[in-house]
Amino acid sequence: MENEYIEITKLEERQKLLVALLERFHAICQENGLVYNIFGGTLLGAVRHQGIIPWDDDVDVTMPRADYNKFIEVVRKKYSDQFVAHAYPDDYYIYPFVKFGMRGTVLYESLVKAPFNKLTLNMDVFPNDSYPVDESVIDVCEKCERSIISLTYNFPKRRNPIIRLRNEIKNFVGRCRGVKHYLKKQIDLLSALNDESSDFMVCPSSGFGRKGRLKRCIYYDRILYRFSEIEVWGIRNYHDHLTNLYGDYMTPPPPEKRQCPHSSRLLVSDDIFKRYLAP
Repeated sequence: MENEYIEITKLEERQKLLVALLERFHAICQENGLVYNIFGGTLLGAVRHQGIIPWDDDVDVTMPRADYNKFIEVVRKKYSDQFVAHAYPDDYYIYPFVKFGMRGTVLYESLVKAPFNKLTLNMDVFPNDSYPVDESVIDVCEKCERSIISLTYNFPKRRNPIIRLRNEIKNFVGRCRGVKHYLKKQIDLLSALNDESSDFMVCPSSGFGRKGRLKRCIYYDRILYRFSEIEVWGIRNYHDHLTNLYGDYMTPPPPEKRQCPHSSRLLVSDDIFKRYLAP
């Protein structure tokens, strides 16, 4: 691997690859009549920077559940020579959403334990579902997420012996059930939220929980945003949504807090490097 692949250490090069991946994602959705919106920090980047946030290293989009399911099928049937849809129930996959990845790349997530840490360079594709009448569904999903993280992430051990013992017991129970138990439970709960008469949509697997709730009419009122050299779809009425997620979203954080939020190692094939990064 070390001899055949090139390690990418510059953030701007990784961002260039992510924009190329997002461009291809957009094209696949256009070719197949699929709806999506950029989301979270990617929407913020489009509004505030007209591209990826300068110190960020990921891309997030959401899709209505039906389009999301079709997207997985389409990628695996028509585009699998160039791209991969990492998704449950793939072996060692730990996320309740899809990661759309670029073949010819390898990404090792530093915070995640092996063998769960190896993917391709990817962007997050979150399913959007109807907002539940019983909000406890969101609580259960978030509890499942915490269980998955505790089983698969490298966290330092707690110093407090009581908390440490409690965590060890929880992890023992979790290991007996297995990561896929929590993944399936979370996905089944969210997939059942298919009441399209609901006025609101939500994307709990994105990490924003209730804060990400959005009126259905706003979600489907989309416009094209400039994002670096490409155009991508996002909600027209972004102000209230971004304010709810980030507060004063147009004011960047102070320089000392402009740090890349993730830690990972990226390797790309010579072909990918020549196609996207070579001078």
